[in-house]
Amino acid sequence: MKKIAACVKKDFLDTLSYRLPCFLTVCGIVLVLVILYFLPHSFVKRSFVLNPEGIRITYFNFILSGLMLSMYLVSPFAAFSAQIQKIRTIGILEALLVTPTRFITILAAQYIGYFLFASIINIPILLFISYCLKDLVVSPNIFAIAIIFTLSFILFGAFSIFIASFIIVFEDGKPITKAIIGCLRICGNIYFPVTILPKSLQMFAYSLPFSHIFRAFRMALFANYTLWDIAPYILILLAFALVLFPLSVWSLNCALRKAKERGTLAKY
Repeated sequence: MKKIAACVKKDFLDTLSYRLPCFLTVCGIVLVLVILYFLPHSFVKRSFVLNPEGIRITYFNFILSGLMLSMYLVSPFAAFSAQIQKIRTIGILEALLVTPTRFITILAAQYIGYFLFASIINIPILLFISYCLKDLVVSPNIFAIAIIFTLSFILFGAFSIFIASFIIVFEDGKPITKAIIGCLRICGNIYFPVTILPKSLQMFAYSLPFSHIFRAFRMALFANYTLWDIAPYILILLAFALVLFPLSVWSLNCALRKAKERGTLAKY
């Protein structure tokens, strides 16, 4: 834990040292806030009501609740993938592997660091979303939200390790990163309910953990569902986590072994 904490601190300070990217990130957040402010007053009316997961909410609130969780999940995932790509490109991957710290520990620290940075930098958007949803969120199931959030963190950590494995072997992880984020946006229950998709895409969406994450999150956030009511979706996420996380660690070990056999770790 001390090594992870030290790595997280180093990565966090390193990220803050780049002032221009941080400034541009803040500008992007301001732009998002402006869009979110004017969105319900333009083409997305508050009177337009969907009925996802048996919950009666407006489309605007549907999007806001999706953004609330996706900011915590997608931002660290994308930043982590870009950082691993950078490490692979500049040729310091081999140096990291010969340090006393296990490579999986380094990856975990990187992912946690980006997660904490995303949590802090997105606070203005989260406060705005919380203000917009204050009348709708009456009695959220905090315990269920915490469980869903933890399982989601583990699942996206597993996908991040898969990305790292892909980059180690194939050197370029941008295609698979874009594919995963694209699947999340289309089949993730973020911007629109999965139920409006064609049947074939619905089947595909339900075979991925993304749609179950956001469905369970909205049930815990908006409705008076008990933990027992949300338990089927939590069990689905738990099953995904129990399968994908060990599989991702195994894929990382296989990728490292393959790269060592080829002698491509120091290649750039």
